[in-house]
Amino acid sequence: LLAAVVPWRSILMASAAVRRAAELAADRSAAHAVGDFRPVVAGLVLLHGTAEERRRLHRGDLAGLVEDARAEEVPAKRWGTWLTSAIEARPLPPLRLRIAELAAWAESAEGRRQLVSFAEERGQSWRSWL
Repeated sequence: LLAAVVPWRSILMASAAVRRAAELAADRSAAHAVGDFRPVVAGLVLLHGTAEERRRLHRGDLAGLVEDARAEEVPAKRWGTWLTSAIEARPLPPLRLRIAELAAWAESAEGRRQLVSFAEERGQSWRSWL
C-alpha cells in the first residue's frame, strides 16, 4: 500500500539530481582548494575515466582530454546530457560533462576570481605539491 502512495521514482530522480549538482559543486570546490582545475580533472579521470582516458592522462594528454570534453559537451548539447541523466536517474553526471563544466567555470569570471584568490592567499600553486 505504501508503494502505491509514495512516488518512489520521483524521489529517486530528485535525489539523483541533487547529488549530480552537488558533485559539480564539489568539483569547483576542489579546484578552488588547489588553485587550478587541471589536477581535479586528472583526479576525475583516474577515478571515473575509461582505460583509454587513463592512458591518455598518463601520457600527459590532459589538455586533449579537456578539449575533447568541451567539444563533445558544447553548451547547447549539455541540456540533453542533463536530461538523459535525469530521466535515467544517474547518481553522477557523466565524466565528460563534469570536465566540460569545470573547464567552463575555470574560464568564467567567477572561476578566475576564485582561483586567483587562492593563489594570492597561499602564494603557491598545485604544482609545488608534487
